[in-house]
Amino acid sequence: AKYERSAEQMAKDSEIAKTYTRNMFRRHIEESKWLTKKIKLRDQAIAALPVELQEEGREMDYRPAPMDRHIWTEFPPIPGFGEVEHDDDKKDTKDKKADKKQISF
Repeated sequence: AKYERSAEQMAKDSEIAKTYTRNMFRRHIEESKWLTKKIKLRDQAIAALPVELQEEGREMDYRPAPMDRHIWTEFPPIPGFGEVEHDDDKKDTKDKKADKKQISF
């Protein structure tokens, strides 16, 4: 059975699709403006450099970011989150659990 929609439902769906398209296009324009502004600011900053440094300013920096840099966050870190559990730690935990099972009073 094919899903059939009434003319009212099709008109409503069409209006929803048009609104979605308009909003997405608006969003695209805003993102393009933001990117264009950043590019213009970058070019102005390079132009403000002394002539001997401008060529270096135009080159891409492909060096990786330092691994030990501190990344500022809005909230303090969650204790225990992201800690790596090593295989040795797992074995110790299993041994302790086995010891607890064997003890009976």
